[in-house]
Amino acid sequence: MMKYIALWVVLLTIRSVYGQATFLGFDHPDCRDSLSNIYTYVNWFSQNASLGGFRVYRNGTEVYNQTGQDANKPACLDLQFVNDGVGFMVVFIPLGGSTRLLRTEDYGVTWQQIASGAPNYGGLYIINDWAAYMVTHYFSPSQSIVKVSRGSILTSNQDNQFINDQNFTSDVFVTDTLLNSDRCDSSSLSFAIANNGDTVAYHINFELLNAGIEENEVESLTTIYPNPTNDAFSIASALEQPNHVAVYSLSGQVIKAFSSAEIQNNWYSVPELNQGQYLIKVESNQGVRLVKLLKY
Repeated sequence: MMKYIALWVVLLTIRSVYGQATFLGFDHPDCRDSLSNIYTYVNWFSQNASLGGFRVYRNGTEVYNQTGQDANKPACLDLQFVNDGVGFMVVFIPLGGSTRLLRTEDYGVTWQQIASGAPNYGGLYIINDWAAYMVTHYFSPSQSIVKVSRGSILTSNQDNQFINDQNFTSDVFVTDTLLNSDRCDSSSLSFAIANNGDTVAYHINFELLNAGIEENEVESLTTIYPNPTNDAFSIASALEQPNHVAVYSLSGQVIKAFSSAEIQNNWYSVPELNQGQYLIKVESNQGVRLVKLLKY
């Protein structure tokens, strides 16, 4: 056990000695809804440091926890919610020096890993309810790394190497195609990192998928009928057959995911839904479409 404790101490020492780079922040904050829930977290360690982990609380009640032993003890570095149901969390695992980005859509009860990065955490920018950027870095006498990992609920849209700067000598300019618009309707994002007297800025220009199509044309790509409905609906789309269809609340909480048989039959039963508006997320190999559904 002592060798694992020693390894954990060495890894944390590496983070403190070689992780002196300073994240200078984003050029603008991300945009979030007002929350009626209060989310907090607490990191903990046993007296002999062999066990440790963290706990996540919603309004003072524990809703999630992670526990590990020796060098596998996880630590929560950041916890941010965009609305009452959807949140993002950054977790560090000493063994392997892994920083991970997780996402929840059920009020913090379950979490899905959507990205990973370098050992030292810089900052988190939430693009929208489904995607976020995590900035991480690692500096040593022989190596300089600044990473931006794009986390997404779509595996095909996840990119742990979206920015992978191993030079740290000049400003970096990149363009990212967003599947859904930025919550702030921003057209770009910038941030900077300083290390040993040098400062490098990173600039991300946003391009929205299908941004050149008029809004009514986007809606025509994927439609739902009948809409409104009281029991079921079908999907008409100019795109290929979806491989995943789910119902979301307007706050971003997943309500129901449909089976492959329902997708194949193009018949989606929703009699159990309460009256109101919902979002239908339609995923195919050509991208993601969100269509409003009115249930009466």
